[in-house]
Amino acid sequence: AGTQSLYYVDILGKTINKYTPSTETHTKATLDKTVSIIIPVEGTTDKFLITHGRDVLIITWDGESEWISDSKKIAEVDTEPGLESNQINDGKVDPTGRLWAGTIGTLIPDATDLRYINEPDMGTLYSVDKDYTVKAQFSPVTISNGVAWNLDLKKFYYIDSPQRKVFQFDFDIEKGTITNKETIFTFDIHNVPGIPDGQCI
Repeated sequence: AGTQSLYYVDILGKTINKYTPSTETHTKATLDKTVSIIIPVEGTTDKFLITHGRDVLIITWDGESEWISDSKKIAEVDTEPGLESNQINDGKVDPTGRLWAGTIGTLIPDATDLRYINEPDMGTLYSVDKDYTVKAQFSPVTISNGVAWNLDLKKFYYIDSPQRKVFQFDFDIEKGTITNKETIFTFDIHNVPGIPDGQCI
């Protein structure tokens, strides 16, 4: 908010981006792996939390240069053998600064189509606390894609895209836990086409 700029990522392009509407300027920095989340660090103008493959990093970027100037890995997820090709997909931070982000599996050929799909049930929803503690919150998932909270922070909403459903959990913001999963919206029941890809309230 301090810079009145929009920060966003180009996952396949492996870039973090900054757009400033007042000057209509766009700058970007390129990394060596897919980057799916960028979140400014409170109280700074050049520090960002990003997800980089399976890693969570704190980086330094002046918002102008083509490369970041510094990075520190604070967490790694999906560290088990066989998950080396996984990557973090969508995510957000809750009001305490805790990151919620999930992973997706590698792309494989779809036997029923000419497209590629993410390998089913290879991902996990994680949280990363401010002390960098990693917690596996929910699995298995295929395409972790969409987290949100209700206004009083008692409910947590989550999407695993291929399931074409929105799930609801009870949320404990102090403990950083989700419990009592239930389905609150099913695309098939309501004849809604397509798949859910992210969400906000």
